[in-house]
Amino acid sequence: MDEGTCKGCGAKINWVKMAKTGKAMPIDPEPNIDGNIILVDFGGTVGIQAAMAEVGFSTPQYISHFATCPKHAEFRKAKR
Repeated sequence: MDEGTCKGCGAKINWVKMAKTGKAMPIDPEPNIDGNIILVDFGGTVGIQAAMAEVGFSTPQYISHFATCPKHAEFRKAKR
């Protein structure tokens, strides 16, 4: 997991690799009660997967920074 700063709003973010696609995604660094992402260790590489109902309340859940960034629209790619 790599730390960084959002180029839109200046907030601290963490970059994590999505398990399914391998692409990087920004998440808010602090666990969030409304989060829908859990971090999974893949042998030294941190990835993410959607949180499932079976995950206990003690498992920290995170939220995509796209969901909380006030400037998220600046990063939306145009439809082709």
